[in-house]
Amino acid sequence: MQDELDGDDDVPIPASDDQPLEVDVRIDDDISSAVLEAFGGDTSHIINRFEIAASAAAQHRGFTSGEIGIFATTDPAIREINRLHLSHDYATDVISFSYQCESPLVQGELTVSLEMALAQSQRIGRPAIDEAILYVIHGVLHVTGMDDHDVDDRRAMRTCEQAVLRQLGLPDAERFDADRFDALDGLDPTDSAPTRST
Repeated sequence: MQDELDGDDDVPIPASDDQPLEVDVRIDDDISSAVLEAFGGDTSHIINRFEIAASAAAQHRGFTSGEIGIFATTDPAIREINRLHLSHDYATDVISFSYQCESPLVQGELTVSLEMALAQSQRIGRPAIDEAILYVIHGVLHVTGMDDHDVDDRRAMRTCEQAVLRQLGLPDAERFDADRFDALDGLDPTDSAPTRST
């Protein structure tokens, strides 16, 4: 997505609203084989699951055309992206960038840390791929215009996340709600979680 620029202006080429939603998933070559093994060892499986989750989240919000790019990477790489683009010097679960968001057309990209998904999944007892799918859904909801900086917006985002997780048939979606684990960590679920970036 970022390499599809319009001339010298370094501005993404607007997507056409008559093209179907395209999801492009790339897996960072720097992800260790141990991390990939925890996700089933097959990158095509990760790519497929992320494509399905991103499409479901976008469609849940009424976005059916455009492009969403997903880059699955490491904690150090997402930390650098977070530092460069958001001035936050820490690793995070997902960072999203929305370039165009006017239903039914969306254009944006997100970066997901597979290392963070693995660490969090081990901590809470959920499959790593399911945790990463939550990050993809969360990022796509941001790309499609949702926010989670105040209580009402956060509640609406959590409701959408849960609906998409259920639609995807992920077991115990409510049991693994992000706010529930923020509360277990002593964080106020009404505040924006410190590991979430937009």
